[in-house]
Amino acid sequence: MNRILDKEEALKKLTSVPISGRRPIASTPTLRSTLFHTIVAK
Repeated sequence: MNRILDKEEALKKLTSVPISGRRPIASTPTLRSTLFHTIVAK
């Protein structure tokens, strides 16, 4: 359970950092979901 929460926190930090002043990487739910499942799959 904790590992999943840690991954979620890491994902939040990842997605909250804008690239070159643009919108966050996963600004859309679909992208965020895809990223999350990719991380969980590893």
